[in-house]
Amino acid sequence: MTYNIEFVDIVEFFSAASAIIAGIIAIVTFIIKPICKHVTNIRKMVVNIDKIAADLKPNGGSSLKDQINRIEHKIIRGEMRSRALIRDYDCGIFECDIEGNNIYVNRTYCKMIGVPATKLLGKEWNNYIHPDYRNHYDLHWSDKFSQCEEVETVVVMVNGSGELLNVVIKAYPLKDDTQSNCVGYFGMVFLEHEEL
Repeated sequence: MTYNIEFVDIVEFFSAASAIIAGIIAIVTFIIKPICKHVTNIRKMVVNIDKIAADLKPNGGSSLKDQINRIEHKIIRGEMRSRALIRDYDCGIFECDIEGNNIYVNRTYCKMIGVPATKLLGKEWNNYIHPDYRNHYDLHWSDKFSQCEEVETVVVMVNGSGELLNVVIKAYPLKDDTQSNCVGYFGMVFLEHEEL
């Protein structure tokens, strides 16, 4: 078998090959390059979207709701620790509103006066101030309250057994969020001879 390859056949072959190469170049130039460019742009957009999403979810991608929940749990744990410390602290502790109504008293305060907490809540604690000192104490207290000032005074109280107690009361103002209005007091109660 012999092959007769003529010059015309070679030219036709190269012409066909050139057409194919030109077609491939056209496909690469007009189709593949733009697609690659679009793919690159899409990748950049995905990266930008991920950055925006991370910015919207601060602290490593956690949601704002998750952050609020964590903060609430920390506050609750802190309150529980504080209450546990205050409940059995060595001196009496109370919290009252601006009218002088006790809204919280600890165990030590109850033991000192010798009555249950219910007898020291609201205005009931006034019943344990010796009657001869009640008016003076009320005037002193209301004057300090109106000025939103710290209170430190010695009061004669009568415990549940009828014994007289010289009691030191130190109270510190609790202010609202603006720090300009007094909303109550947080204080300590201890026997006059005790040192804190």
